[in-house]
Amino acid sequence: MLRYLTAAVIACIPLTSMDAQTKGVPQASPTTQTFIDLENKWNDVLVKKDATALGAMLADDYVVTDEFGHVHDKAAQLARLKSGQRNFQTMKLSDLRVHMFGDVVVVTGVNTVTGTTDGKSTPSRLAFTDIFARQNGTWRAIATHVSEVK
Repeated sequence: MLRYLTAAVIACIPLTSMDAQTKGVPQASPTTQTFIDLENKWNDVLVKKDATALGAMLADDYVVTDEFGHVHDKAAQLARLKSGQRNFQTMKLSDLRVHMFGDVVVVTGVNTVTGTTDGKSTPSRLAFTDIFARQNGTWRAIATHVSEVK
């Protein structure tokens, strides 16, 4: 139990950016770093519009509530990326926190983005909560909630 409590405390260390890790911010635990890397990969996949790679990251029953309050399943999310409805030019993570609960991990943070959704400018700062579950030894996103930061 103490091991899990220690891991949970370490996992909650906020990281303002990947660059911050080399500028005096405590290093993330290896497990926390796994999810920081996964979030950065997710952003890279979205900017590159790589629906195949995104599909591999999402659980089959994945669901997202976007910053406009719309709910989409995995198929809809992939279709939006492929069609260009969701079009990101840049994405940068900040304020990441990783919370571990056994085979479930919750990541919160802020994404500063440029891009469009349905032809309209996407809000520039998006707070998010991503929930991951370990499925057959692989971490997959099962849910996301996004809200505009005003």
